[in-house]
Amino acid sequence: MLTFDQLVPGREFGRQPFDCSAEVLERWRAIYPELPPPAGGLVPPGLAAVIAITAYGRLTSPRPEGNVHGSQRFRWRRLPRVGERLETTVRLKSAELRQERRWVTIETLTSDAEGQPVLEGEMVILWAR
Repeated sequence: MLTFDQLVPGREFGRQPFDCSAEVLERWRAIYPELPPPAGGLVPPGLAAVIAITAYGRLTSPRPEGNVHGSQRFRWRRLPRVGERLETTVRLKSAELRQERRWVTIETLTSDAEGQPVLEGEMVILWAR
């Protein structure tokens, strides 16, 4: 169990691969059929959350029950192509106790096969006891 006391700023939780496969895109389109298909073989911008949260979830498990996802933001450097393999690094930016609440900020950096940054992300989580 990953407890708040184990969260040291700067800690890297590891790297998680993600395949931008046609199957992933089909599942995305099944959830959001009203969105236009992505142009030029690129993945849809909304896939940012799937990429980052998949990495966070797999690399920081098990976590306490009751964590609350407060906010997230993403910045694409470029949209990947369908079929591209990415890798996301998950890192702890901060862990602060404020007014008896445990606030945790997680950074994600997703890179392509050449190691070039593709997507940057940040999530703020209210960590359970």
